[in-house]
Amino acid sequence: MSRVVVIGGGISGLSCARLIQDKAPGTEVVVLEASKRSGGTIRSGRDGGFLWEAGPSGFLNRDPSTLAIAERVGLADEIICGDEQVRRRYILSDGRLRRFPDSPRTFMTSDLLSVRARARVLMEPAVAPAPAGADETVGQFARRRLGREAAELLVDPVVSGIYAGDPDRLSVQAAVPHLAGLDGNGKSLIRGLLQTRRRPDTPSSAPSGIGRSRYVSFRGGIGQLTDALARSLGPSLHHNSPVTRVRRDKDQWRVEIGGRNPTELLADVVVSAAPGPAARGYLGGLHPRLDEVCGHVPYAPVTMVALGYREADIPNPLAGFGYLVPSREGGNILGVLWSTSIFPGQRGDRGKVLLQAVLGGARNTHICQLDDQDLVHQVQVQLRQALGIAAAPITRQVHRHNLGIPQYQVGHKRRLQRAEAALLSLPGLLITGNAFRGVGINTCTAEAGRVSDAVASYLGALPAAGLGDKLPQIHAERPGYPG
Repeated sequence: MSRVVVIGGGISGLSCARLIQDKAPGTEVVVLEASKRSGGTIRSGRDGGFLWEAGPSGFLNRDPSTLAIAERVGLADEIICGDEQVRRRYILSDGRLRRFPDSPRTFMTSDLLSVRARARVLMEPAVAPAPAGADETVGQFARRRLGREAAELLVDPVVSGIYAGDPDRLSVQAAVPHLAGLDGNGKSLIRGLLQTRRRPDTPSSAPSGIGRSRYVSFRGGIGQLTDALARSLGPSLHHNSPVTRVRRDKDQWRVEIGGRNPTELLADVVVSAAPGPAARGYLGGLHPRLDEVCGHVPYAPVTMVALGYREADIPNPLAGFGYLVPSREGGNILGVLWSTSIFPGQRGDRGKVLLQAVLGGARNTHICQLDDQDLVHQVQVQLRQALGIAAAPITRQVHRHNLGIPQYQVGHKRRLQRAEAALLSLPGLLITGNAFRGVGINTCTAEAGRVSDAVASYLGALPAAGLGDKLPQIHAERPGYPG
């Protein structure tokens, strides 16, 4: 029997493991998670009539992979979509909420940009493309294409909302390739973005008939997906199992596991789906290019603050998905989600309103060191300014993520290409996860599909007498591990 070891129990590792089980039946799949729980930054919970999220609250359904996996683990009836009737977002500018333009009409009428800035944006199709092979930062790209004001008020807050990063350090080719792809073809960047947002539903190809432009989650929160994946893996998933080293052993891989009861496993295939720093630790020495790509992905720490209110304490109806805060506004808050408006009836009991703020990122890399009281106070001050909320919340949740969101800085794409070339000399080893090819849930599950296909093809090409003949060589001293 062939064996695959998946390192990391976040959305990438869990999805890869489940898909490998489906695509390579009869294969023994072992998932090793270093901490006591799986799911990574994804976790949902209930408190005082609210359903809060410790990390992401949903995903844009651009690729059918996430919903396909959800259906595989029995969540077809648990899928919910954001309310399209209030799919409006706002930007906090000069202390006021201003609607983010999402159509040609709202672009022309929005008070977010000055008349001069809008005129500059309309000249954008005539802007010369960047030199071939250039790896601009997102900030450089946006200022060149749209002008400074639009770059600061349209692109900066959106990129901060996705990556919690600094636009002047993130690579446009790696972080937002769909924007980079519009350069030099005579098309408007703004028009391309608006057309993407207005893309029609495609029920014939999307699971559950949900269109590819919809914002999606689950009735029990996004954590319902990772919890269901973990349950579906059963005894294949091992917590408190930190991998300390992966090394080649003849024609297989030896995985060394630390913790209270160190042990080793032999595997035909190893899939690394852990964060970059952890992967660099256990893959160290295999190839300099792997060390390079894993070591050059810094993480922006983020803190999530969820505040629950009585609806009667909210001065004005929250008709929208929330707002983002540009860097030039200052402060630690990157944005605020209006959770009970996004998913009506799903994130709070009747008469209650849940707001979830994201703080830190590249703007404050020490955000996780602040105490709960200070963090909650910062959010309350801004909610009073932006929304007029003066009442104290009736419940609060604070969740810190030191390894928050990977930052694809300039040179990331080239480093990743060199690492992929290096993997050709290391058969049976694959790397995946949000440190490399996309930070969103939807991107991670799409990548898990490609990785699982590669694993199934590799296993199918192995000699029939695989690992089974070598099982006695495995020193499995820890109870619960196969061997």
